Amino acid sequence: MNLKKILKKQFVEKGYFIGKINPKLVKKLRKESLSLFDAISKKSLGKKIKNDSDLIKLYNSKNKFVWDAAYAVRLLDPYLYKLALRKEIFEFVKIAGIKKPYFKTPPVSRIDMPYDTKFTYDTHQDFPYSYGSKKAVVVWIPLQDVSKENGTLKVVEKSHIGKRLFKTKNVTRKNNVLKNAPKDNVISDKYNFTFKDLTLKTGEVLVFDQFLVHKSGYNSSNFVRFSVGFRIHDLFEGDFASQLIKEKFNLQKLKNKRK
Repeated sequence: MNLKKILKKQFVEKGYFIGKINPKLVKKLRKESLSLFDAISKKSLGKKIKNDSDLIKLYNSKNKFVWDAAYAVRLLDPYLYKLALRKEIFEFVKIAGIKKPYFKTPPVSRIDMPYDTKFTYDTHQDFPYSYGSKKAVVVWIPLQDVSKENGTLKVVEKSHIGKRLFKTKNVTRKNNVLKNAPKDNVISDKYNFTFKDLTLKTGEVLVFDQFLVHKSGYNSSNFVRFSVGFRIHDLFEGDFASQLIKEKFNLQKLKNKRK
């Protein structure tokens, strides 16, 4: 069995697989991310951000607003989009069954500071955050080695495909979305999930089904955890096309009422 078939089998059975890209690309984006903070800090404070230690000091200082300013423009980094458009990314989503890749939401760039929970998400599925095709995947790329210590993702294997795989009885879903999730889309803890910490090396890429149950890890290291993610839907899926048409139809209807 060739590698693509192995990865596809893992995706179908577990809800995810781990692929690889050139680690130099990943290291380059991490360096670019640090340089963004460096540029804004030098312009604002005259202080350089040369490494993680400098960035952590800025974050914990009275000048955190400078960190906030750099963080606010992180999604505009051209190198982020260059990585998103790499052919390897499209090969991965093809393995996962996506025929016509489509970015329903902009790329996500996370910066998880040590001992900070500001951006952490508890137990959830990604579908409620980016409604589109039910056949969609998330491509998650850590920009350095990740482990439990610095807050890698925690996943529930096989949680994308049905209640028979959960320990708790009477697990119910609607359109494959777990019920009893409050407005913030965090899933109730009644399901008694068993989470697995995914240890990844620089250059390894996690591709997972948008219905896979997962949550953020906690960065208890002395380093910053950088990561990027892409939510990719299938434009060829009928449910996605119908939704887009419905959205545009309702928008046009609203415009006509205002005339």
